[in-house]
Amino acid sequence: AYLVLPSLACDLLPRPLVEAFASGLPVIANSEKLNDADLSRCYAELDPVVAYSQDRYETEKQRVFRGHWLLAAHTSEIPHTGYLPRTVGGEPLLLTRDDDGRIRALANVCSHRGLALAVEAAAQPRVRCPYHGWTYGLDGRLLAVSGEHRFLSLRRDLCSIPSVTTSLWGSWVWVHLGHEYAPLTEWLGEFGAELL
Repeated sequence: AYLVLPSLACDLLPRPLVEAFASGLPVIANSEKLNDADLSRCYAELDPVVAYSQDRYETEKQRVFRGHWLLAAHTSEIPHTGYLPRTVGGEPLLLTRDDDGRIRALANVCSHRGLALAVEAAAQPRVRCPYHGWTYGLDGRLLAVSGEHRFLSLRRDLCSIPSVTTSLWGSWVWVHLGHEYAPLTEWLGEFGAELL
């Protein structure tokens, strides 16, 4: 089996991303160099049952979305002192910008009952869960709890929203959903200059 990519895609995309999309298949970087028999064999092996299966999707999430930097937003999309909900690599995120202009990526999930904290962008200094009113700062810290006296052993410091690794390249916000990663500048390589 092969992964056939137009030569333009191979030239523009960072090599680790091209390799991840291949998911272990040899990459043929220029389909124009294939003869008709090779192309027929490639297309015959693109079985939709396999290509669109849940197993394939889970494999791609691990190899592509968790193993590489992903473009999340342009900085102009994130309100000043506010937040922007965005799904990246299948994960619900909350991209925030605080008073100092610092941009972060947080899980868009309340630490109390797991509800999405926001469904649309807002220029607000806090994020309030619509279910029970737990309120978080733009850095993910839990600031207020409705009926806090009912939670006898609640420790706010343990209830922060989990953060995701974030890096800026020019005006672009990138996130990494995995735990082990190369710096964004190294990962982008020569492609980084094309984005500026």
